[in-house]
Amino acid sequence: MKKSRKNKRRLLPIFVIAGIVVACAITAICYGMMSSDKKVDKDYETETINIVQNNNPSENESDDYDNHNDYDYSLSNSSSPYMVKVNRAANCVTVYAKDEDGHYTVPVKAILCSTGKKTGDTPLGTFTTSDKYDWRLMVDGTYSQYAYRIEGEIMFHSVPCFDDKKDELEYKEYNKLGTPASLGCIRMTVRDAKWLYDNCPKGTTVVIYDDADNPGPLGKPESIKIPENSKYSGWDPTDPDPKNPWLSCYPVISNAIDLTIKAGSSTDLLKHITAVDTCGNDISKNVGITGNYDLNKPGIYTVTYTVTDILGKTTSVSACITVTDMDIETTPIEPATPVRETTSSRKNTDYDNYRYTTTAPETTTTPQETTVPTYDPTEPPTEAPTTTEPPTTTKQQTTTPKPTQTEPPTTTQKQTKEPSPDDSTKKTRNPDGNTE
Repeated sequence: MKKSRKNKRRLLPIFVIAGIVVACAITAICYGMMSSDKKVDKDYETETINIVQNNNPSENESDDYDNHNDYDYSLSNSSSPYMVKVNRAANCVTVYAKDEDGHYTVPVKAILCSTGKKTGDTPLGTFTTSDKYDWRLMVDGTYSQYAYRIEGEIMFHSVPCFDDKKDELEYKEYNKLGTPASLGCIRMTVRDAKWLYDNCPKGTTVVIYDDADNPGPLGKPESIKIPENSKYSGWDPTDPDPKNPWLSCYPVISNAIDLTIKAGSSTDLLKHITAVDTCGNDISKNVGITGNYDLNKPGIYTVTYTVTDILGKTTSVSACITVTDMDIETTPIEPATPVRETTSSRKNTDYDNYRYTTTAPETTTTPQETTVPTYDPTEPPTEAPTTTEPPTTTKQQTTTPKPTQTEPPTTTQKQTKEPSPDDSTKKTRNPDGNTE
């Protein structure tokens, strides 16, 4: 008995050590399995957040939203006809329609925009649109048209106005379209904001990502600039409101005059042609010429000069080109700045009346000293044009006395247009319009 008890005491430490070893092994195996499961779950969660549910990105968000090109087919479950993708880095919006399989893969529209001027003001991620407003008060006290909520305070909307009036546009902010300029919202022209407002119902998917190298499959559009001194600077040129004065404005082509040139000459028909767009910006380089003509063959040809501006408005002007074997050739005129004229009989609330300049500037025409003006004998002498010497009205060479100050002033050939009486009542705008 004593010997058996003694043997058991000797074996007890061995059993204890073996138990500890087994327990440690089991613990290690279980821990490894749990760590593996956690890693898989974490990877899946990270991928899901980056692609679908990244509504609240961290402050240290990456400048490249790497997964924006990996189409998420779950988005196709939306009933909206379009999906909107915003390239924050390029300040460009691309609208996609569904393909035959019901996936948003067909680009249909590109829109120039302005996102947040500070990195992070406009969040990255995938969102669903909700509320719509014809006019919406912004956080800086301005107002915008066609506001369409993306997430929280982030919205699509037009460039802000000083007040809830369409002729109170912050034109300096409008001219920043295509660059970061907002407090976080996505700005665009009235025409583009209204298109999203009208065509994309609530629940439309919006993906905001970064790709500075590629604005989108349709490229990055341009926006017309509003001159600072324009009397219509308070209006968005794309606003479809019938009261918008820009709607009656069109591009203007100048110096498209009839020419006579010698056959075989190397005359550039576009050299002296100038043009401005709807808002008055120089677009002379965009003028094109069409027509069947041969500068080496004598004849009379009709050519057409055409220009189209960013708004899609087109103007065409025709001129005759006479090609001759004679040495007579029309002296080319110097390029002149196109002038947009208005009639004084219209009120300043009416629209511009455009007139093409089809004659050479007065500075290029030098009257001959030997030319004696011919006058209508029924008109009083004071109606005659002024010259450096008093005109002679008879064949006898008599000296006509110079007019005194008591005589009414003579009228010149160039008539000065009287200013419109309504010009004095025109509203003065604050040139420093940015309140953000």
